[in-house]
Amino acid sequence: MTMNSKSPLYQLLSHINNPVVVFNVKGAIVTCNESFANIVSLPIDSLLQKTVLDVFDNSTVLLDAMNALKDAEPVTIAQLKIKNNNAELNGTLTRIEDHFCFIVQQKDDDVHRHFALLQTILNAIPRMIVVLDEGGNIVIANKEWIAFLSNVIQKQVEYNDYMQKNFFAFCDELQCFDQNLHSLLHENVQKVLSNQSQTISFEHTLRVRDLSGWYRFVISRYTLNGYVYCVLMINDISEQKLYLEKIQEQRDTFQKYLDISPYMMVVLNTEGKITLVNKMACKILGYTEEELLGKDWFSTCLPSEIQEDVRSVFKKIIQGELKPVEFYENPVITKDGQLRLIAWHNSIVTDAKGTIVASISSGEDITKQKQMEIELLKSSTNLKAIVKAFPDLYVVADKDGVIHDYQFGEEMKLYAPSEKVIGKNFKDILPEHITALYDNALKETLATGKVVGIEYPIEIEGNEHWREARLVPMLKDRVMVIIRDVTQRKKVELALAESERRYRHLVNRIPAAVVEMNVQGEIIFVNDYFTALTGFTLQDVQGTQWFRSILHPHEDKRKIRQFVNLMEQGDVSNFEFRILSKQGKEAIISITTSNIQNAVGKLERIICIGNDITPIVEMREKLKEMAIKDELTGLYNRRGFIMLAEQQLKLNKRTSKGSALFYVDMDNMKTINDSMGHHEGDKALIDVAGILRLSFRDSDIIARLGGDEFAVFAIDCEQQYVDMMQMRLIDNINEFNAKSLRQYSISLSIGCVYIGDSSLDLNEIIVLADSKMYKNKLERKKQRM
Repeated sequence: MTMNSKSPLYQLLSHINNPVVVFNVKGAIVTCNESFANIVSLPIDSLLQKTVLDVFDNSTVLLDAMNALKDAEPVTIAQLKIKNNNAELNGTLTRIEDHFCFIVQQKDDDVHRHFALLQTILNAIPRMIVVLDEGGNIVIANKEWIAFLSNVIQKQVEYNDYMQKNFFAFCDELQCFDQNLHSLLHENVQKVLSNQSQTISFEHTLRVRDLSGWYRFVISRYTLNGYVYCVLMINDISEQKLYLEKIQEQRDTFQKYLDISPYMMVVLNTEGKITLVNKMACKILGYTEEELLGKDWFSTCLPSEIQEDVRSVFKKIIQGELKPVEFYENPVITKDGQLRLIAWHNSIVTDAKGTIVASISSGEDITKQKQMEIELLKSSTNLKAIVKAFPDLYVVADKDGVIHDYQFGEEMKLYAPSEKVIGKNFKDILPEHITALYDNALKETLATGKVVGIEYPIEIEGNEHWREARLVPMLKDRVMVIIRDVTQRKKVELALAESERRYRHLVNRIPAAVVEMNVQGEIIFVNDYFTALTGFTLQDVQGTQWFRSILHPHEDKRKIRQFVNLMEQGDVSNFEFRILSKQGKEAIISITTSNIQNAVGKLERIICIGNDITPIVEMREKLKEMAIKDELTGLYNRRGFIMLAEQQLKLNKRTSKGSALFYVDMDNMKTINDSMGHHEGDKALIDVAGILRLSFRDSDIIARLGGDEFAVFAIDCEQQYVDMMQMRLIDNINEFNAKSLRQYSISLSIGCVYIGDSSLDLNEIIVLADSKMYKNKLERKKQRM
């Protein structure tokens, strides 16, 4: 009767806390638990090959006790010595039929020592820990938990205050947790103790007295010597939460900075792949962010003739062989093949160890600036003689336009040299059309006493410059004229106009409907795709509110109000609407909005992008249909059968038409699976599905309910045809078996219920059909016997 460590008797002994050994009347050890093996310093498998004479020095004490044992009355044994370690054991010997069981008595100080060691270990863990038994009573807790309790009740908590008390009643008494957290803890502890889950963790706020923050609760199940325990660990994660929030805030802020930057930003990893670009980079290069991320920068965005040279320099910089040049210029190639000259500012990114992990570059498109410089150099050799002008030039003139004073920091010529200005009239030094502007402005300023501004182009040394003049009234019919060079601003305005033109061109190439609205929600721009999708031009919808001109008239009004409310609160993502085109065609679009704000954060306009998701919605509907089909056979599954059959049953009651329910079960499915494998079983199920399709009409609802059970809901049938339908099914089974090359035959048990004006519901009908099927199965089994 020798047993190893996997025997049932050993498993029983392993649940006994005390060391135990069982041996027969000859002293041969039959089994023992782990505790006994540990105390005698021998492995269990070795002990099962020994006798008690091999284990104990003074085994005669044990043999005398065996001889004295009568009627299964326990005998106490003292000072039984172990050969391996000379330890002495005390215990109790009991007889069980022809076997003896020796149970070692443990010393109380051992238990206390183990408990003290466990308490020391728990106290070293920097989080609250409480161990509960199956009844929810506190078995042990560490000092972090005791400190928490002391904080709650504002006095020192002692060991006897909480030991063996019900955790939830005790916490409720001290008001340690709010009602919501108390209920959540109780629910999850019960799940763990009842073995519904091994470990459950969640995060929750904890607010009690001066404690306030986020905590993670981890509830785990442990089994020791047959007893189930629940270990509750509570860890303060407030700083971690705050840290994560700050990181997210920094990420959001960084992204906003990137997106509002007037410069293009590009980050490359050590392989030269693009890992980050901002909106300006996408705008200049003509790509979307998705088209650029992960792409090789050199082969995607640089002209072919410089790709390898720039790549080689980049590799040397990443490897630390070269320092990056802080400023340099080189061309990029846009998606549509245009070359743009970029002035770059470069730097590298290193990790905590100082290893280079990326490069970051910001660039300004200086293509036009360079072109203008070249054109200016070509147009006049005198360009080098033009000096930088002081921003403002001050002139004092009288009502007749005579100049009495002329002040400047660096000379900025009106038209004539400065020495020919004082005492002259505007008409003597300026072209006629500019003189007329000054005459009218002088009269208006002196008549109204208000500041008047004029702006005009003027040609100086063959180049066109722009001037802005503000006329300020002074005493004695004098006017101060403040003249400023605004040539650069004008160039910027022209550049902005060109940028706007390119932006419109780019937007018109986007395969999505783009709509711009002002702060009142009135449409001010639509792109070509919008017109193609809806049939409405900008003239048709300009000035209308939101998307009301294209919304489907039957769209839910509550949904429209929800969209408007969300847009007023901020950006909206992927909001779906039905629309109706000018030609009356329906479509479904997904709308995403973005609020455009100026430098001071004031809303300037709203951009809406609408994607035609009609095909996606149609696919979504197809996926819903797939959810009610059985993947193996292509028949309806149980869910699909119940849903369609209940609908048909309701229809039958309204129209007073009859129907029938066939419940079908494969007789030999288990035999096929066991003898030939589950792949053959799958083939058999597919064969049955084919036989059912052949036997019933396309309009009937045929389903695989699960496993080897099938059901057919035959609609619009009379009672006299039900037997005929069942015979057709049986004939098709026999014909299939006669022609089949399978190693098995298809055998089906069938139960049928005709449904006339019955008041039974579908579940009751299925149960009745199942009962008839089972009766059919028994009858056929008797026939075979």
